[in-house]
Amino acid sequence: MGAEEKRKETRKETRKETRKETICETGLLSQVQMGEGAELRRYRNMLAVSGVGVIIFGIYFVIRTTMDFYLHPEEFSGMFEDISVPRIYVWIAFWVILSMFFVLYFLVWLYVGRSALKEGRGEKKRTLYLVPVLLQILLLIISIISDFREMAVAAGFLEGTANIRNITIVLDLTFLYILAVLLVSAIRCRKIESRLRKKNASG
Repeated sequence: MGAEEKRKETRKETRKETRKETICETGLLSQVQMGEGAELRRYRNMLAVSGVGVIIFGIYFVIRTTMDFYLHPEEFSGMFEDISVPRIYVWIAFWVILSMFFVLYFLVWLYVGRSALKEGRGEKKRTLYLVPVLLQILLLIISIISDFREMAVAAGFLEGTANIRNITIVLDLTFLYILAVLLVSAIRCRKIESRLRKKNASG
């Protein structure tokens, strides 16, 4: 009986140790998941905020470009000098085409911003909206480099132009930052969600 009781006690101790290890592992997994959950919420919030920023910049681009055409029409009138059609018809056609471009441009960024907002709220994810984000990032980088080169050439000669370039560069850098935050947040959200799904499936 003494040996049997010892075996029973040994089994009980083994079960207790196994239970403790299981509880410990579950607790550690829960803590990791809680930490990743907090990180996921943070990136979702960043994604939603950058989505709003993209929509605002879409509106800003349309207004700024329209104002450029209205305030400096002489810069664009040279494009129509060799056209034999009456100037009024040319300008009407030009504004119609330009308006269609503005509407399309704004709709693209409205789609991007709304998609980012939906993903930031944990709703349906789309990948297509990240394509114009990547393209715009590349275009902004090229534009900023070009502006810096023009500023270097114009420094000391065209002070007014340099000041305008300064404003343009600041706005372009701001837009670039918003797009970069949006892209990074979207990628991080998807990676964290994928890890959590795997852990939940294995657990």
